[in-house]
Amino acid sequence: MRFSKYIIGGTIVGLGLFALGWRVRPAEYLLRHDQPTATALDLLWNAESSRGGNMVGDGGRARGHFQHWQSAWDYGCKQLKVDWPYSDADNLARAAAVTAACWSGQARGDLVAGDVEMLIRRHRLPNAPMRSSNDKYLRYVLTKGD
Repeated sequence: MRFSKYIIGGTIVGLGLFALGWRVRPAEYLLRHDQPTATALDLLWNAESSRGGNMVGDGGRARGHFQHWQSAWDYGCKQLKVDWPYSDADNLARAAAVTAACWSGQARGDLVAGDVEMLIRRHRLPNAPMRSSNDKYLRYVLTKGD
């Protein structure tokens, strides 16, 4: 699969977290130094919200740049040890930090391996990433914008 066209955008998302000064403890190292994580974030940002153009999904149950459900948002904030309101899912830097924090708690092995496809799968189904229904989602994320 070709991820090269997303490297620049992914790097911008990752750098934006730090330029804005957010403290993102478990995810900070990964976003600052790990290109696969930035690539996965960029692909998801494009697929989930069309880079901020569609901020509500799943019949109103998901919101923000990465279409977090309330439970996923709360889990990511708990991982980060922050108390950001769910409305902050509309803040790109915070939403990316929460996404990466979810991965650091639920997909640490995939982060260490730099497995972009598994990170995308775990964004939708963190506890059952290989479920066959997730194959269509993965293809959608990888090909949106081509």
